Amino acid sequence: MINDTSSNVTNVTDTLEQSTETIDITGITLENAIAASIIFITAFTSLFINGAFGIFSATSKKLNPQLALLNIALSLCDFGGLSIFAFWTAPMTLLYVLQFY
Repeated sequence: MINDTSSNVTNVTDTLEQSTETIDITGITLENAIAASIIFITAFTSLFINGAFGIFSATSKKLNPQLALLNIALSLCDFGGLSIFAFWTAPMTLLYVLQFY
């Protein structure tokens, strides 16, 4: 009975070693690189547009003050979310793709 469990443990460790040897993470393709580049370009373009809209709303004399404050608040919130996307997600995605090339 003891010999059966030791052989089972050996079989399990052999199976684990074989399964870890077959993991392949180099499946990065040209499509993934193009997608990462599009993410990067879109993030920085949106960041610029939101920043410009926030500045426009703050300096515009034609907007109702309540509407201007609402536009500024929305621009700041979008700017915060996009800055995380532009300065963390997009560069990390590009670095992940570029490390395989």
